Amino acid sequence: MIKEAQQPNLIYLVASLCLLGATIVYHLAIMADDPSSIAAKALGENNERLLASVLGSLSPEKKHHMLIQALVTERELAIIRALLEHGAPAFMPASGPIPLHLAVLEANIAAALLIVDASLPLDLNATDTRGDTALHLACKSAAREEDLVGLLESLITHNANPSLQDRRGRTPLHYASWDGRWQIVRALLDAKADVDVRDSSGYCCQDLLNASSVWHDPLPVRSVNAPPFVALLTTTNGSRHHL
Repeated sequence: MIKEAQQPNLIYLVASLCLLGATIVYHLAIMADDPSSIAAKALGENNERLLASVLGSLSPEKKHHMLIQALVTERELAIIRALLEHGAPAFMPASGPIPLHLAVLEANIAAALLIVDASLPLDLNATDTRGDTALHLACKSAAREEDLVGLLESLITHNANPSLQDRRGRTPLHYASWDGRWQIVRALLDAKADVDVRDSSGYCCQDLLNASSVWHDPLPVRSVNAPPFVALLTTTNGSRHHL
């Protein structure tokens, strides 16, 4: 017969063994789960720590698709940072949408900057099906112009080409000029964007600044307070951009 003094110790031992058993069962269940399932759960819950714990077990392709999913579903910035820090490729040819383009299209400038500054292999001049680069999309984005200027400067610093043409022959400067986004126009001119490039309709950027209507496709309402083109061509230090 067990003495009464020994009963609390026995109860404590049994409780400890039950807790240990439950802990072992829990960890075995986690180990038995597919890392992809755990990652999907973490993504849905915005659980950065859980996500980071399994990213090392995922293929680059899986992490790339999770990065796209995180951008489309507007996950927290910490999730996007975790994916990038654990090697989610920011660019994979022929793998669907380009993550940087998605961030810009969603006006998620903070995420776009994370991608650009992540020091991962990334083709900043890659184009979508319409021939748009990240710079084209930034110049057409609904985000605040002040935020976009910072993104443009980062893109250009990382060797994005400001003079590439889309399928209509238009450069980022065409869109910024037509939309009256003068801070962006200035940033592109400072980056030596080519002002003489003509689109497929034959219009260059100066034509767009001087015209009231030249394109037939839908565009934002144009600013009527366009500064003189020669003023835009004057840099902040007083020198002139070359025509």
